[in-house]
Amino acid sequence: MAPTEAHGNQDTARDRILASASALFARRGFDAVSVADIAQASGTSTSLIYYHFADKQALFETAVLEAADLMESVASAALAQPGEPAERLVAFARAYSELLGSHPDTMRVLILSVASLEGRLPQQVLERASAIVDAIAETIAEGIASGVFRAVDPKPAAAALFAMTNAPVTARALAVADGLAETSHADLGERMADLFLRGIRA
Repeated sequence: MAPTEAHGNQDTARDRILASASALFARRGFDAVSVADIAQASGTSTSLIYYHFADKQALFETAVLEAADLMESVASAALAQPGEPAERLVAFARAYSELLGSHPDTMRVLILSVASLEGRLPQQVLERASAIVDAIAETIAEGIASGVFRAVDPKPAAAALFAMTNAPVTARALAVADGLAETSHADLGERMADLFLRGIRA
């Protein structure tokens, strides 16, 4: 398929390429995936892939950063909705867990990007994660100010909730927690939030 053949369907083709690339990178790792593999998996062609992306590295970086941006967007939206601080923390945990749990390849690619690559990309992913922790910390600080939460240090507490929310989803993504299979992703997130809130409620 030449690039001109996809005219009018560029967004769809680009999305298919990104989704297929993420799945392959997640399962095989960056080095074991070729552009030809991605073309075959996405039902496109190498020429169309190069039309959208300069090379495999650029494709990987785009997949990672779009996943990280989505992660931050979902978390921020949940924390910004109306409600008491505790309700917003639960909403965050449910929405964030549902997002990552329903996109296991995304989780694996984000882990891969931080764990095995050098340069600017891992830092950009960590910046998105830090923004989420900051938003959680602001919500915790609101609860402290209103007397709902104990006088804990908001930033470490926020990092703890973020880690707790990631734990079961990460375990599932890495296939080391088969016993969690019967619980929905959102419910797992809510369980983590409930455990956390028990520790900081006034």
